[in-house]
Amino acid sequence: MDGRKTDPGQVDLSVLSPVWKRLINASEEIDRRAYTVAVMDAVHKALRRRDIFVLDGRRWEDPRARLLTDQAWHATKNETLRALQLPEDPAAHLDGVRESLDAHYRAAADQLADNPAVRIGDDGKVHLAPLEPGTPWPDSFSAAGGDRYGSLTGKARKTSSEPWAWS
Repeated sequence: MDGRKTDPGQVDLSVLSPVWKRLINASEEIDRRAYTVAVMDAVHKALRRRDIFVLDGRRWEDPRARLLTDQAWHATKNETLRALQLPEDPAAHLDGVRESLDAHYRAAADQLADNPAVRIGDDGKVHLAPLEPGTPWPDSFSAAGGDRYGSLTGKARKTSSEPWAWS
């Protein structure tokens, strides 16, 4: 695409979403700037879905690249399982996790009827009442770092100079 407008037959539109294809194909010629934005949008979405990766990139690298090889896993398997206090056969452990999760889910579901701030619509969607302005974070959020943002409905405030700590 050397010029500002290009014949649609010379451009690969297969990477574009249906919305972008309609916008790009709206005229007889393709606007290079619009096509560039559409391709960059497609690349960004593919990166977020992990369909494509950036070599040697921390954020957009292949998540499988840091996994242990079969040989390395077998060499460290027993030590790793012991350190994590996990059994070699995961079935019993997963059954316990499943039972715990089910019990917590049922306990939360039982409390919904008594909570006026939560309503489940006929369509099955959960509807929450808006919070009052200035509602403070619950104490349980402090351990997770929730208090660094101020109130639940107030504006977020940065309390750390490291962007990864607040972004």
